[in-house]
Order: sequence, then structure tokens, then C-alpha cells
Amino acid sequence: MAAGEGSLLFISNSMPLHPMGGGFGTLSAGKSAMRSVALTLAEDLAGSGVRVGLLTVDGPTAQGSVLDPDVIAADFVKLHEGAFNDTEIIYSGPSAMA
Repeated sequence: MAAGEGSLLFISNSMPLHPMGGGFGTLSAGKSAMRSVALTLAEDLAGSGVRVGLLTVDGPTAQGSVLDPDVIAADFVKLHEGAFNDTEIIYSGPSAMA
């Protein structure tokens, strides 16, 4: 960060978007805190040359599906390269709870 360039990238699941109990409360709280840190850092580092990105996957991944891991991985690289204007990219698919 001192060099004024680079990326801080975070990846998360759907727990910050859909908090869960049932034994998942601590994990859900941790993921929510990480999302908050990422979004706050993005705001604090805006204009510094350091990109902050958060990729959130809301559902199970599978080859050839809406949540294809190869597509998500390619977009993670694009997030690092600054190809997206948004800090957070959310991939939504079929609910893991269905």
C-alpha cells in the first residue's frame, strides 16, 4: 500500500447477505465483519491507487452453471486488474438452502 498501487481482494459466501443461525452464527458474523472491512477499506483507499475488491458467491458453484467457478475465477482476476467500477461483485445462483 505504501507504493500506492496494488489490490486487496476478498472473497465471501452468501452469509453476509443472508445471515444464518443453527450453528453457523459465528461464521456468519465473521463473514459479515469481513465484508464490512472490505467495503470500508474501499472507501478509505479510494484515489490512493490501491484497489479493493470483494467477490461474493451466493450459492453453490458448478461447472457450466450460473455460478461456474471458471467464470468466477476469471472475474476475480478482472477485479484485481480494475476492470469493474464496483467494489463488490455478487454472483447469485440457486439457493444452497433449497
